Amino acid sequence: MRTLMMIASTVLLGVGTFCMANQTAPFISVAFIIGLALTIMGIVELLVMRMSVVNQYETSNEVNAEGWVTLILGVVFLMGQVSEGVAVVSLFALWTMTEGVKAISNSNFALRSNSTTDNILLLMGIVTAIFGTYMFFNSLVFNMPVLLMVGISLFLVAINRFKLALAIEFKAPDFLIGNEEKMAEARRERARAMDKAKEAIRERKAAEEKISKITKAMVGEGHYANEEDRYLDRGEVPARRTAKNR
Repeated sequence: MRTLMMIASTVLLGVGTFCMANQTAPFISVAFIIGLALTIMGIVELLVMRMSVVNQYETSNEVNAEGWVTLILGVVFLMGQVSEGVAVVSLFALWTMTEGVKAISNSNFALRSNSTTDNILLLMGIVTAIFGTYMFFNSLVFNMPVLLMVGISLFLVAINRFKLALAIEFKAPDFLIGNEEKMAEARRERARAMDKAKEAIRERKAAEEKISKITKAMVGEGHYANEEDRYLDRGEVPARRTAKNR
């Protein structure tokens, strides 16, 4: 399944490169090729997510939604329902911006603790979102050719799909695997759960640091009459009160 996803991503990447190389051509001349590539990608996404497990970054529901959106866009272009430059740019701008924002929201902003790969993926998401936003204002800035922007959009989305392909893990039916394979799968699930737990711990620490900074600022501004009020506001029992109860 991972190989199938990578093949579909390569096709999308190739079409994007072809569009950039032929940027002066009218969109209608390559609309069928673009629609075919998007349709293939949408079908592959829907197929892969029903036979595989996504290890990280995205949930199966998100990938299913992406698959349906990509498939619908592909069918629209295949049937020639959108051919005007303004409409084409608007569709790809919205699609690209959404892909970038989604990639950013699924990333961790703890740059120091992130791996190099995580930081690169975050950077790619930011670039994708910025370019998608730029496409709305292209006519006011550089006025790039339509096919060039479509090619860059396909290129960026294809890179994002490569990331998804690397996170895909094949999941065979239980009756086809032995106990050793089941044990390996259980260990992988444990590792994924531990990664999620570590992420939750990082978020909790960040929230506690934020609360601590705000509390210190409020004490300095006189919002708390004493230290005991600060504890009560946080839902904690002061040590002095606990000692008295004893």
